[in-house]
Amino acid sequence: MIQQVLESCGHEAILGEDMEQAWRLIGNGDTRLVIADGDADDFKNSKLIGRVRAAKILPVYFIVLRSGGEDYAEADDNLHKPIAASELKSRIMIGQRFLALGESLSDARSQLDNLALYDSLTGLLNRNAFFRSAVGELERARRASAPLSMIALDIDHFKSINTAHGVEMGDEVLKIVGQAISRKEQTL
Repeated sequence: MIQQVLESCGHEAILGEDMEQAWRLIGNGDTRLVIADGDADDFKNSKLIGRVRAAKILPVYFIVLRSGGEDYAEADDNLHKPIAASELKSRIMIGQRFLALGESLSDARSQLDNLALYDSLTGLLNRNAFFRSAVGELERARRASAPLSMIALDIDHFKSINTAHGVEMGDEVLKIVGQAISRKEQTL
């Protein structure tokens, strides 16, 4: 029944032989949702949920099935046996939404990190990121007693380009200059 519910929710059901196999599948990034028998000695002894959380790998949503007793506090969800297919499907759908939200947050964080470092118009390091990088490069050159070079440039008559042709044209000039710098930087 569990396999049928998983497949009806669009998941491939992989039946694990033991918790070590589950650990390997999770570590490979092949598994994002785990349904475990919380009554099984192998599960109790493996401390699988704690190991996964400590490993800081991709988020994994754990649903633990129990016949009674205490719920697993580390689990994302606990279901008590016997389970109904409709209840399991609901819990799997919640897990899918939870994982999707986590991915959305991770993507948003990456975008914010990128915005904090790079100029959105040129794609080059912004002023703050440039100075942080420059300080690091100066320190590295100092430690290694290595030479360090820097090129500063100015776009001639840039203000007159903006005045005569508009800000949009000035932005295009900045983009082209940024692309040229990036191409040269990649060849060095």
